[in-house]
Amino acid sequence: MIRIGVDGNEANVEEKVGVSVYALNILRYFSQVANHETSFIVYLKNSPLLDLPNENEFFKYKVVKGNFLWSQIYLPIELYFHKNIDVYFSPAHYLPLFCPVPQVVTIHDLAYLYFPDDFTKKDLWQLKNWTKFSIKNAAQIIAVSKTTKKDIVKNYGVDERKISITYNGYEKLSQKSKDKSQNLNSKVKNKDPFILFVGTIQPRKNLDVLVEAFNKFIQTNKDFKLIIVGKKGWLYQSIFEKVKSMDLENKVIFTGHVTDEELIWYYKNAFCLTLPSLYEGFGIPVLEAMNYGCPTILSMTSSLPEIGGDASLYFDPKNSDDLLEKLKTLYNNNELRKELISKGKQRIKDFSWEKCGKETLNVIKQGPTLPEGQTLYKIPDDFSPSEYNKFALHPLQTWEWGEARKKTGVEVLRLSDGKSVFTLTLHSLVPSHYSLVPAYKIGYLPRSVFPTKEVFDFLYDYGKKNKIIFFKIESDVLKSSNNGTMKQLNNLLKSKHPLFPTWTQTLDLTKSEDDLLKSFHSKTRYNIRLAEKKSVIVKEMSTEEGFKIFSKLYFDTCKRQKYFGHTPKYHQIVWESMKKNIAHILIAFYNDVPLASYELFYFKNTLYYPYGGTSIEYRNLMASNLLMWEAIKLGKKLGAEKFDMWGSLEPNYDQSNDWAGFTRFKEGYATKFTEFVGSYDLVINPNLYKIYNAVYPLRKIYLKLRG
Repeated sequence: MIRIGVDGNEANVEEKVGVSVYALNILRYFSQVANHETSFIVYLKNSPLLDLPNENEFFKYKVVKGNFLWSQIYLPIELYFHKNIDVYFSPAHYLPLFCPVPQVVTIHDLAYLYFPDDFTKKDLWQLKNWTKFSIKNAAQIIAVSKTTKKDIVKNYGVDERKISITYNGYEKLSQKSKDKSQNLNSKVKNKDPFILFVGTIQPRKNLDVLVEAFNKFIQTNKDFKLIIVGKKGWLYQSIFEKVKSMDLENKVIFTGHVTDEELIWYYKNAFCLTLPSLYEGFGIPVLEAMNYGCPTILSMTSSLPEIGGDASLYFDPKNSDDLLEKLKTLYNNNELRKELISKGKQRIKDFSWEKCGKETLNVIKQGPTLPEGQTLYKIPDDFSPSEYNKFALHPLQTWEWGEARKKTGVEVLRLSDGKSVFTLTLHSLVPSHYSLVPAYKIGYLPRSVFPTKEVFDFLYDYGKKNKIIFFKIESDVLKSSNNGTMKQLNNLLKSKHPLFPTWTQTLDLTKSEDDLLKSFHSKTRYNIRLAEKKSVIVKEMSTEEGFKIFSKLYFDTCKRQKYFGHTPKYHQIVWESMKKNIAHILIAFYNDVPLASYELFYFKNTLYYPYGGTSIEYRNLMASNLLMWEAIKLGKKLGAEKFDMWGSLEPNYDQSNDWAGFTRFKEGYATKFTEFVGSYDLVINPNLYKIYNAVYPLRKIYLKLRG
């Protein structure tokens, strides 16, 4: 049995927005799942309000009186004098100064570090100092988005394995009255179309840019209004003054805080929701709008692209003309509007408070999963995939990749040394039904950290016991790292037959789109513009239909180039296993004819380009150049800081090499050549290893015959 203490104060307020909505829904989930195995004590300053969940045998409220420094004085005293919990959870940044049990905290955003002027001096001091204390002292941290996790690691130097990402949920707003518009502001009761903003009025919401774009938009769309829904925050006066100075007081309407019923009406009747924020930790209004059929136009910053996905339009939050163009695009393209609404309905299915609550509870109950130190052990099959992936370095080391390889009939071995995980595949040289032939295997460890001597020792012993000839090690480690382990092992040999190229090309995605485009080779920029001018369009189609299109282009290309790799069934399994969290498909079309497609992987702030295919039709339209540019933009939208092109020839390569053209193509995007440590073989059976290398050339003949 585990007893969990929870700070319930954020949920115990009259007007619930943002963090308060999160805290309330977490409490609701906890109350529903509370039982004799998992019980909860919710600590409050004041008596619970009526909308908080009812108590039951395993879900109780404890009112601890005291206002000034409640979490730093009164709560710690309560926790120490009544040691009746096993772990403590705070849903909003602040942990008690002293606590006798492990603690878990949710961090929603670090806006106070990027926009300190948006906060009162008191709030800023608390957020900076108490959040720092909480992050340092928490056993586990929950971040509500990849953006928040990245900011925590960047600003506080926290080991990212200590941080779990648990997205906020979403549920329909409550609707009690049939006449949803009965209490609406009199200025919006008419039938005039309107653009909607929902959020607290404060500088980082960037409403100046929205008002400027709106003012330009109504020069040709005079009947539109701009409705700003939300309470006044810190330093709100400037936006009211701006509206007045631009003589827009009858066009821009501030509603203040509204009821759920009113908000539903606004979402259902708005032309679109526009969020020009400079920073968001999550963005619940995005999901609310999508649920009620309201298209969204969002700033291309922080977590908003992460939440909006391909169901939104995006703009540069510092450029009102860019927002204006997106408004015009949506206004003039009814098919696009319908497409965004449809995608929005699908998008919200990925977010629920039940899922959020379940994942939050798992983190609280699980705590730190992998032990410190160098104790090596095998990972069981019922291990948490999300916890495992915290320690994985590359897509080919993720839990999902291991599951994909299992489905292809390959044995998978997962190890941990307490700091990293290692996903290995074991490949039989002879089919299992040949029972009279010894079942010798080859082990493969792709794209992990470079193993320690302890890991190598384990693999050697394991290989001896399990008829493994050798383990091929192809680490995702740069040559400049100069790992000393290589020199310590006599049986670790440079591989004669690498699978991964020693070189790749990478692109820094932290630059702006403008700076990236300027850095490209002039011919590459020309080809991108040509494709756009010729009406080539690129769509993300991470669906079954999209995969079928990609698969055909990929295998047509393999056939043309006489490349013999994996089978269609293999790629189908990989797609099915990776599509939820890692894989994305982009396709370039001309007049609905697919011309080129990529399957991309996104993992831990890096975008990867493992697979691609092209058509022989309309080669002069340069669809591949535009496709790569859109892949780069997708990476930025997902939060990637680096684009790894998944292999390349070395610098100063032979121009007659079969892969020279592809290497030049990548160079056109101002990439950087990067060299890995290369491929090594940990030899277990030297005699069979020699025979394997001698007959390896026959493999190419076999693949050609199979192809």
